[in-house]
Amino acid sequence: TRVIQYSRKQAIIDGSILPVYGKTIDCAAEWISAEGIHRQVDSIRRSGADRSEALYTALRTEYAYQLLSACIENWENERKEYPDAKLLVVAPNIEYAENYHRFLARHYLSEIATSDDSTAAHKAIESFKRGLFPVLTCVGMCYEGLSVPSISHIACLTQIRSVPWLEQCFARANRCAPGKTHGTIYGPADQMFLRAMQ
Repeated sequence: TRVIQYSRKQAIIDGSILPVYGKTIDCAAEWISAEGIHRQVDSIRRSGADRSEALYTALRTEYAYQLLSACIENWENERKEYPDAKLLVVAPNIEYAENYHRFLARHYLSEIATSDDSTAAHKAIESFKRGLFPVLTCVGMCYEGLSVPSISHIACLTQIRSVPWLEQCFARANRCAPGKTHGTIYGPADQMFLRAMQ
């Protein structure tokens, strides 16, 4: 048996993929548990056993829009140097994808791709690939297989915390494109997200 290994570090050195940098924002969270108990954490980074509930709660508040706005600001700044830069917004479900899409569509040419209308979603993805608009909001259908080299920024606004799944999500921003030097991911500062970024 012969094993051939090719690490991410080597791929970056070879110029096969680009480095991806993570930017996180911490927050507090407060909620009523399923048992009716008032819970709160001062930091999702240090939320411990309450991590999942704290993250779920935080991402359904204005905190998600703060993350999204920070990502947009960084994306807009980088577009001055790399005009083809695209933004991918990953929502936790269709309802929130629609909310983020409405928020984004007030300022940018933007589309949405969700599984509730797969025909429209595939059309939106194809238009995004062709550069007809710079922002795409999705839920689960854009992680594996979506190869749009000019995606430079991802706003990861979902609570799913499988490291392989997050790696797939982050990899949407590591494709090489003329003028692009790196990818940037914005997300919550919880330990699982930080571990996946590392």
